[in-house]
This record gives sequence, structure tokens and C-alpha cells, in this order.
Amino acid sequence: MSLCKHAGSTGPRRPAGRLLGLLLTAWLPACTGGPAAVTVTLEDLEAAVPVAITDSRRVYVSDPAVLHDLCTPLGRRLGLLQIRRAADWERLSAAAPELGPCPDLRSGSVIGLACWAGTPVSGDWPIRIDTVHLHRGAGLLEARFVGGTYLPDGAAVLETAHVRGLHTLLVANINGSLFCPAQEQDERGRFPAARRFGPATLPPGAAGTEAAP
Repeated sequence: MSLCKHAGSTGPRRPAGRLLGLLLTAWLPACTGGPAAVTVTLEDLEAAVPVAITDSRRVYVSDPAVLHDLCTPLGRRLGLLQIRRAADWERLSAAAPELGPCPDLRSGSVIGLACWAGTPVSGDWPIRIDTVHLHRGAGLLEARFVGGTYLPDGAAVLETAHVRGLHTLLVANINGSLFCPAQEQDERGRFPAARRFGPATLPPGAAGTEAAP
């Protein structure tokens, strides 16, 4: 991945047009009939036409611990999740039964934005999924978090959406900050914190390095 920082660091949004350096596997069939790796740039995703968000759901989560296990942390208050397997949906729906039946995972993926800042004093819903840009099965999520006053009661909320044709969510744009979620769980079965794009100035042809947290 080109120059980036851990979530929570500060700095300009990103070095425009840098290669994400993430590969999608088991999505596009190769000539031999097996899975082929696909390289996608940030420019590809930003230029892609937004796709329709279907089957959007908003729920309070009764078991935030399960939510933490399924989410990629985006700082202290937000988490990003992607559901591609029925087993993961079952775990999620056990923590939030109001989600209802599982969407059709054969045609796409379920993405979700979680917030465990507490109950908003204003009563307004604190998060919103706006749109997803889709390019060859890879996605860029655009979403918002509404700041304000929250009660420290441990309440967690979740907004989900089904996106047809989505295989892997590579980038999340939250209030203008770009995060790159991990695609693999760690040895504890949790997703590491997402990377946040930080300042970078690289000469032509230079290899990407990673800034300190």
C-alpha cells in the first residue's frame, strides 16, 4: 500500500492516484477457469459510477462485543463490516435480531457502518451510508458520521446495505477521510484497524513505504 497511517492519525487525505496495492482474488475468472488477481487503483474507484444502495437497514445492537469482532475499526467510535458469508450474517443477526432475514449474498455483499459512541442526545441517527462506487467487484464506500453529544451508555448502532456486484470493499470515505480496511482477520479472529491515508511525497518510480503510527 502506498504511504499510509493507522486510523486516527492526521494529515492530508491521500496522495492522489497512488496504487492501492491490494489484490482481489477469487472474483474474476481467469482464462484457465480459476480465480484471477485484480489490481485496482484509487482513481479507478473514484471514477466509477455509484451503484444503487438496496435493502438498507438501521438497528440498535444488543451485543456490541460481536459487532467488534466482525468490524474493522475506524478509530474509537466507528467500525466497518462486510458480510459475504451466511455464517457471518448469522453471527451479526444474533447480535441484532431486528436486521431480519439475510439478503442474497450470491449477488453481492452486505456492508455496514457501526457506531458505539453511545446514544445521541439529539435523537438523530449518527451514521449514514451514502453510496458505493463499484469497479470490477471492488468498492469505495462513501458514508458520514454526525458529530454531537452522546451519552456514555455503551449503546451501539448499525446501518447496513446490500450492494449487488460487490466482492471486496477496498476503501471507505468517512467525512472526507479515506480508510483502507484489512481483508484478513488476525490470529485472534479480529480485523486489524483500518489504515488511513496520510501525507506522502514520492519521486517517480519510488516504492511505497509506511509511515509510523
